[in-house]
Amino acid sequence: MIHKNSHNDAEYKLYRLISLNPLFKPIGEFYLGDVLEAQIDPAVLAAITEEESGVSGPSYAFSNRNNAMGISPNDSGPRNFNSVDDSINYAARILSNPNGAYANDYTIGQLWLTYSPPGAHNDPNDTNKGWGPAVATFYSNLKLKTGGGG
Repeated sequence: MIHKNSHNDAEYKLYRLISLNPLFKPIGEFYLGDVLEAQIDPAVLAAITEEESGVSGPSYAFSNRNNAMGISPNDSGPRNFNSVDDSINYAARILSNPNGAYANDYTIGQLWLTYSPPGAHNDPNDTNKGWGPAVATFYSNLKLKTGGGG
């Protein structure tokens, strides 16, 4: 589910443009070169952006740091990016790195325990406990909207 043999820019744009999160509708197209190289299902990236960018309004990381992916290295708070697409491309690279922390994550459930583990040091409000189910729901909704199944 997480990793995919191939995809194209149009497929990823489709997932972004039909996004359930209205934050992305005005952004439109992105530069997604690293996403094209990554062997990851674009719907997974889109689902993570849905959860990390703010479900009930824009997140601090999205609004102030162009961080659509909730990337917080070394528990130091949200990382700054030059643009939203930079954050998505960065996430695509780290998620698809065959020698990286996510190399053995093949399902959203496995990814949850690595990417956003419940009880993590940088989760003082215990919000990570809902990350996996939320990402899985966004993923299924995106697949259903595009006729790609769940």
